Amino acid sequence: MLSYTKLAKRNTGENEKTTKQKQGKVHGRNTYFLILLLPAKVKVTTKILLCPSPYLHSTRLLYFYSMELSNRKAYHDYFFEATYIAGLVLNGTEVKSLRMGKASFNDSFCYFANGELFVKSLHISEYNYGTYNNHEPMQERKLLLNKKELQKLEAKTKEKGYSIIPLKIFLTDKGIFKIEIGIGKGKKNYDKRETIKERDSERDIKRKYGI
Repeated sequence: MLSYTKLAKRNTGENEKTTKQKQGKVHGRNTYFLILLLPAKVKVTTKILLCPSPYLHSTRLLYFYSMELSNRKAYHDYFFEATYIAGLVLNGTEVKSLRMGKASFNDSFCYFANGELFVKSLHISEYNYGTYNNHEPMQERKLLLNKKELQKLEAKTKEKGYSIIPLKIFLTDKGIFKIEIGIGKGKKNYDKRETIKERDSERDIKRKYGI
């Protein structure tokens, strides 16, 4: 899938004239183009913000993009009672690979060690242009939550049948990757069959009424 995002910075004509009178020069229009080549599983959205410039007393029109990778299989295998947004400790090559959508949840899960939360079996492919500093694709990664949330999750995992599963990784407006995790119980086989039936019926209804 080819996704196209434009990042543009624009000064209004009136402000350009004022700037020319004050500083003796005109700041031209600068336009930036960002081309993203991403796999189809990555959801990409754009967001528009109007930001005042503190230097030229002008308006800058900014187009931001956000993306997310979802663990669809998790909703098929688990009932989730609650979800949390956690920070994700990454190095440089991992961030670059995630921006290209090169990650897979596989059978990933979260676990506690010494009061800290980690995600295991989350595959982030090596960065194509990385050197000896490249990361290990299957290495364990630390998750960041506040102390109260960690204590609540750890207590819940001690109950029978509960697991912490990563649900999606997404990019915030600040350009930081976050991970959404869910606490839930595994489904039985008949529960999975019911989930498939509900999904098929919803698909048929949308197809019939063009939703």
